[in-house]
Amino acid sequence: SIRACAELLIKDFVFSFSDIKCPTTGRKVFPSDPKVLQQRYSKKSKKRPVRASCGCWFSVEELDKFLTEPPFGAACVNPGCNGAKVFHKDWPTDVKQLEKQWAMKQAREREIAEIADFMGAGAFSSQ
Repeated sequence: SIRACAELLIKDFVFSFSDIKCPTTGRKVFPSDPKVLQQRYSKKSKKRPVRASCGCWFSVEELDKFLTEPPFGAACVNPGCNGAKVFHKDWPTDVKQLEKQWAMKQAREREIAEIADFMGAGAFSSQ
């Protein structure tokens, strides 16, 4: 019956969201308080949950690290994904473009560190 199907979907799908963990950090992706989750989505927070192409849930911050830092085009670390590549529509899928962006970021950080070293001050470091 429809009721049995609805109960199964609610029990197996909806209630399981509170236990979903980020594959990279192991922390829960969805907060236990629904108001906190609503705030994360309304403010476009870096902690808001997003679903990747492999089916796993990440926080935006962790997915950004996973997709924009080496190794690029990596497979999901979750054993249930069977080595599926991780992609998301909000990040570029071109590995060459990701490598170029990462290299530019590293060069910028090195330049800032060199300037700080030259001036003898650690206040300019980006970390």
